[in-house]
Amino acid sequence: MEVIKVLTTVLFALVVLGVRNIEANQPNEDDFYTAGVLEYSYLVSNKSMEESVELNVNEYVRFIELAKRKNVDVLVFPEATLNHDFIETREQLSDYAVVTPDPKLKIAPYEHENDYSSILVKLSKAAKDNQIYVLVNLIEKMLCTSESDACKPPHNVHNDGYCLYNTNVVFDRKGRLISRYRKVNLYIEPRLDEPSEQPLPIFETDFGVKFGHFICFDVMFKYPSRILVQQENITNILYPTYWYAGLPFFIAETIHQGWAYSNNVNFIVSGANVLHFGISGAGIYFGRKRIQAIETKPDPVRKLYTAKVPKNIRADIKFEEPQIREESSAADLLRLNVSENWVSEYPIFFPLNEPQETVCVNDNKICCTVEVKRKDLKVPDGALSYKYALNLNYSTKLYIERRNMGEISCAIVACTGEAMDTCGKRFHTENVAPGIEFEHIKITAKIRSDKFEDVMIQPNTVTTGLLPFDVSNYTLTETDVFPDQSYNYKNFTIESTTTVSEFLVFGMYGRDFSMDHDKMEDIARFHEKSKLNADNEFSNLLDSEAFNLLLLSLQCDMEVIKVLTTVFFALVVLGVGNIEANLPNGDDFYTAGVLEYSYLVSNKSMMESVELNVNEYVRFIELAKRKNVDVLVFPEATLNHDFIETREQLSDYAVVTPDPKLKIAPYEHENDYSSILVKLSKAAKDNQIYVLVNLIEKMLCTSESDACKPPHNVHNDGYCLYNTNVVFDRKGRLISRYRKVNLYIEPRLDEPSEQPLPIFETDFGVKFGHFICFDVMFKYPSRILVQQENITNILYPTYWYAGLPFFIAETIHQGWAYSNNVNFMVSGANVLHFGTSGAGIYFGHKRIQAIETKPDPVRKLYTAKVPKNIRADVKFEEPQIREESSAADLLRLYVSENWVSEYPIFFPLKEPQETVCVNDNKLCCTVEVKKKDLKVPDGAVSYKYALSLNYTTKLYIERRNMGEITCAIVACTGEAMDTCGRRFHTENVAPGIEFEHIKITAKIRSDKFEDVMIQPNTVTTGLLPFDVSNYTLTETDVFPDQSYNYKNFTIESTTTVSEFLVFGMFGRDFSMDHDKMEDIARFHEKSKRNKNSV
Repeated sequence: MEVIKVLTTVLFALVVLGVRNIEANQPNEDDFYTAGVLEYSYLVSNKSMEESVELNVNEYVRFIELAKRKNVDVLVFPEATLNHDFIETREQLSDYAVVTPDPKLKIAPYEHENDYSSILVKLSKAAKDNQIYVLVNLIEKMLCTSESDACKPPHNVHNDGYCLYNTNVVFDRKGRLISRYRKVNLYIEPRLDEPSEQPLPIFETDFGVKFGHFICFDVMFKYPSRILVQQENITNILYPTYWYAGLPFFIAETIHQGWAYSNNVNFIVSGANVLHFGISGAGIYFGRKRIQAIETKPDPVRKLYTAKVPKNIRADIKFEEPQIREESSAADLLRLNVSENWVSEYPIFFPLNEPQETVCVNDNKICCTVEVKRKDLKVPDGALSYKYALNLNYSTKLYIERRNMGEISCAIVACTGEAMDTCGKRFHTENVAPGIEFEHIKITAKIRSDKFEDVMIQPNTVTTGLLPFDVSNYTLTETDVFPDQSYNYKNFTIESTTTVSEFLVFGMYGRDFSMDHDKMEDIARFHEKSKLNADNEFSNLLDSEAFNLLLLSLQCDMEVIKVLTTVFFALVVLGVGNIEANLPNGDDFYTAGVLEYSYLVSNKSMMESVELNVNEYVRFIELAKRKNVDVLVFPEATLNHDFIETREQLSDYAVVTPDPKLKIAPYEHENDYSSILVKLSKAAKDNQIYVLVNLIEKMLCTSESDACKPPHNVHNDGYCLYNTNVVFDRKGRLISRYRKVNLYIEPRLDEPSEQPLPIFETDFGVKFGHFICFDVMFKYPSRILVQQENITNILYPTYWYAGLPFFIAETIHQGWAYSNNVNFMVSGANVLHFGTSGAGIYFGHKRIQAIETKPDPVRKLYTAKVPKNIRADVKFEEPQIREESSAADLLRLYVSENWVSEYPIFFPLKEPQETVCVNDNKLCCTVEVKKKDLKVPDGAVSYKYALSLNYTTKLYIERRNMGEITCAIVACTGEAMDTCGRRFHTENVAPGIEFEHIKITAKIRSDKFEDVMIQPNTVTTGLLPFDVSNYTLTETDVFPDQSYNYKNFTIESTTTVSEFLVFGMFGRDFSMDHDKMEDIARFHEKSKRNKNSV
């Protein structure tokens, strides 16, 4: 929740060569050409996607005309800003994608306007009219033929009759399309396809320069980027990008300057600039020549920058001193995404042992020697200063759940504290003072390799203003360790040439392409085997390597966090009118209220935003009173949290809470407590309602408090911030408090130390427990409340991201209520920007009474009569409504992290049953189906089905190792495993199988069944759980008369179903859980000892 939000004004850093300064040193005008790049924020129409495309095409034409007036020879547009980023589904993308002619034919589309899209026609004509070479990035469409390899896995897994590519096209001065490149290295772009073989993207110009080009993530790989330079000797590269800034090593300008320096080429970079996702970065880089100018600009921006570029960058051409180098405070507004999988294998906090320190890793494959000359500076009282750690690494890292990339780092990295998880971070405050002055730094990476042509080392430097160092401030050299012998060692040395007192990164980052591996190869192998199995009624055994269901994790990438749109809302409530007719006694029920709530944001200030939401909360408390509500639950993160940007700003609006034991009513002590608590406690008292509110709480630290020490608090800023529930009683007294233990990507917040279980009693005889969002996945406090404390009424605020296959909000919440047989009152945040929704009232094993679907944004109160004892024999009437709206098509589905089936089998299973075991028979999954095949109409698509079973530990959010169990049938949109856990986004879907009966039994072995939780996991195509009357879930001992450690969990359908997305069981084994915070704590203690001993 924390990582992908706080989307705000974005830093723009453009690295260009001042034209005026070049001209004084030009040996000959013919030695240069003029290049143009754009920082471009795309236009979006409120009317239609078609108009959005037209707006951007017309804006592109305007920039081509502007470039002409600036005498530009070659102009580059960014990635994904023409007919791509603002379009939602693959099907819609295909409507606006363009068919392109073969570049060999040199066709000018404007001369064949009836044959080509108006996009190509307009742009080719603009290139011709303005006599400019123009590179445009767009979505290209290619219709499939049966014999085309391009339409088969691993290139195309969509099976919809066409391929969609992320494509560069280049028009020459005559408007002819002369070059085309389809992006090979997609970065979480599941709507698009990977191309088959294609020519290297090279074209020649009439001014004597041969250009290469590629796209964004390609810069990290050997093909095509390094091939162009190493094999084809191309020294002028055009590069459209849509780059996400990430510390420590992935700041756009740093990566781009480093690549240009390492390859010693002209690198002409156009960058998308998108307010919603924190994306920016354009520049013109001149190999190893020093940077001439840096400007910073706010977002959104659409601006053209031009520069004279030497045709031969490797010639001895001199440039004047830079005229400007501004590092603006706009850097504080840049959304920094978290770099995946950056791990230091040997972190060392400064001071290093002078004169030098050498550390080796990976069997001496890399030895990193650091020499520093430094002096300590006095930090003013109250100011913060950076600490520094050495980061070195030579290993294979898994990126975007697919790319295994050989990665090298040898660098000094800034840290905001003394624990390793504070490294690669940046202070967001002006009160920072240098604590160390580095008079000289020299870092040498001694690397062993048998294939140095596959090793690329580049400088990686980042100032506190989030810009690369000027290349005059360091040198990078490469030497053979044994120059007279053929040993496989090289030294790469970066050395500062000036004194620096603060920086975020100084060192080297690199790649070893020989270590790369792409899991698409596994998909291809699986596809071939699944075809064979389909022909043979699916054999019993498949290779285990083919069973990884490759779904991409929630990282900040172009496809995964975009397409934010109106969000689906599904609320499960009990129809009040229907209950009352069946009440055995009014005293057996209470009235609960839950909200689906989209928070209010002011354009004026964050303070006004908080006040708006406090007042709206008070209004809902008053409304709840009119509906006779006894207990009201507000969602997670919608009061003083989600719309606030930094930790420092959060602390300004966080509230100090009284100890619940004191039962203080804050409205009676308004001078002592925040106006937030005062207003809400008074509203609870005035309206005589129990009210649960989730908010950000602040606790000031004391030197002896364990709560302010790692692993609980790693921020070292004098206070703790908690994600906290507080409960007010009918008198407005704060009677219960719970600080969230299981944070879900919430780096601005702290973890609490020990606290009482969150339980409170009411005047209507019900004892409630409560917890928050991700807590539902863990033993503490959720299962402890039920198992040990026998609590059967749970209040639960959440901010839940929907993810297939197993993590649809309503499914998880209904399943948890069913498994624990409790009343589960769920209030859900409803946020347009992030595709978040889901509120409901669930009644244990009792059947669901009503489901409604609502569009987003919504702020609405739902109430229901709730039985005080859900386990008593209380009867409910038949449901009056169960609507599965087309609004489901608008729900943004995130891809569930690390969901892997260890033994997928495509249907048909062998009737009458099929049994598969994994993990040394710890889980055996038996599936029995009675089914019949249905005829699918011509042109329609239908779901295939696979068995997913698993009993392993999974790593979530780069920290939580969680014991996870699955035994379920999962829908797939195709026949390759990476199409499973997906959903069609089209109305032209027809059932291909009718399941007359399904019975799935998970036989589980465990020595500690109190740590095993199995719950139903069912998802309709409308993204709602099955009504609980449509299945049964039972638990039995396998050997009831003996003390064997086996149990059977069986889910069985009670009705015929012809389409669904999931039917089965999802579970947890808490005994397998492990939290990496323990490693951080151990490191912290070790680093303190090291510091004391230096």
